[in-house]
Parts: sequence; structure tokens; C-alpha cells
Amino acid sequence: MERQRVQRLRRQFLREVNTAAQFMGQEQWLGATVSLEKAKCLAKDKKQLSQVDKMLDLLGIEGRRLVTEADDAYGENRYLDALEGYKSISRSFRGMDCGVEALGAVGRLEGDPAVVEAVSESKAIVMDRRLERLIAAGVAARGVKVTTIKNPIGRQNKINPLPRSRVDLIKQLGAKKQVKAVDLMEGIVRLYGISPTGRRVGKQLQALQADKEFQAELSSYRSAKAISAAMQKADAYRNAGLPAKALKYYGEVIQKYPRSPEAKKAKSQVAKLKLSANR
Repeated sequence: MERQRVQRLRRQFLREVNTAAQFMGQEQWLGATVSLEKAKCLAKDKKQLSQVDKMLDLLGIEGRRLVTEADDAYGENRYLDALEGYKSISRSFRGMDCGVEALGAVGRLEGDPAVVEAVSESKAIVMDRRLERLIAAGVAARGVKVTTIKNPIGRQNKINPLPRSRVDLIKQLGAKKQVKAVDLMEGIVRLYGISPTGRRVGKQLQALQADKEFQAELSSYRSAKAISAAMQKADAYRNAGLPAKALKYYGEVIQKYPRSPEAKKAKSQVAKLKLSANR
């Protein structure tokens, strides 16, 4: 029995060593690290331990090479590449000297103002691209007017209009997409306002906020959506026989939007519910 157990452990050891070697050949460093950790636990003699240690040394050399590349990226102001490199090393070479060093570098970089701004800019750009796609889809859905001119021989040609600013384009969107666009802009400014993209979007948002007519239309749409949602909830609770919850949402409409037509309906429903409760 003991002999069989030893043979089984040996087979497991060799399997983990071979797996680690395959991972190293494919530059899958985390897989190699995990397999070597398992192999070290399975090693039962000095020869096996020495084999694992040699492979760990080779793995450490690769980790040190990657740390150097991340160091170079930071020195060249490629902050995102450096940060991602250190994070990858800290995960893939966990417990090893290079992994510990990389983890410390991650902590330092996350407190570096230049790196923080670079990360913020990267994330702001992602949100800004979503905003750009939203605006493009909205403009396409509503149709872009073209300018018609006459050429020298009298035939009419259609030409594309002059590019509009983002602020102007947002004003041309439907109310639903306007709200989505403004919400995205507010999110960019709130989360990544220190970045160049965040500051640029902030100026665009300020231009929209300064337009009283646009703000009035936006507020009207948001109010209508909020009223509709509250009334739907109130009616659903009333129909479900839950008057207390229905009264809560009817009261919300009455209190927040007293001049709306729905407020009149809400008052009527409140009166009916209270009358039913007193019977």
C-alpha cells in the first residue's frame, strides 16, 4: 500500500512538473506558478525539490524580465502599460520576489497623481465613446438635414452640412436620448473630472446647463417619466390590494408634482382608498 501511495505521488509530481513546463513554454506564467506550487508540495526527496527549485529560478528570471519592462514603461510615461504590467506580474508570480516587488509597485503607482490621471483619462475615454455612439445613433434616427446648393451649370448638388458641435448635436436629439447623453456626461465629470476628457466634457455640460430652454425641456421630460413610474407603481399596489403602498406613491406624485394632471388623479385615488379604509 505504501509503495502504491509513493508511486501515485510521484506520478502526480511529474504531471505537475510537466504541466508547469508546458505553461512556461506558452508564457502562461500564472499556470506555471500554480503547477510548481503543487509540485513542491508533492516533492518527497531532494532531487524532486531541486528540480522544482530550478524551474522556479527560471520562472523568476521571466518575472524579473517583465518587471523591467514595466519599469521601462513607467519611465517612458506609459503609465497604463506599467500599471497593467505590474498587476499582471503580481497575480502571475504570486509569492515570488518579482511578484512581491510588482505588488508594491502597484501600490505606489495607484498613489501617483500622474498615474491616477492617466487611468481616469482611459476610463473617461471609454465613457466618452459610449456618449459619441449614443449621439451618432440619435442623430441618424432623427435624420441629418443636408444643404442644397446650385453648381455653376445650374444642377443641384447635395453636400454634407458643416460639422456641428457636440452641444448642438445633443440639442437635436430626442428627449430620451438627451437625458441619456446628459446622464453620461454627468457620470464622466463626477468620476473622471480631473482627466483631460473629463474637463472637456465638463465644459460641454456647462454649456448645456446654461441653456435655460434646453434645461426646461430636460426637466419636463424627467418629471413626466418620474410621474409615470410613480403612478404605475401606485396603481399596481392598489390593484394588488396593498393600499398603504399605493398611498405612498400617490402621495409622492401629489407632493412633488402638484400642478400635473396626474396629481389630480392621484388625489382622487387617495380619497377613494381612505373612504374604503373607513368602511
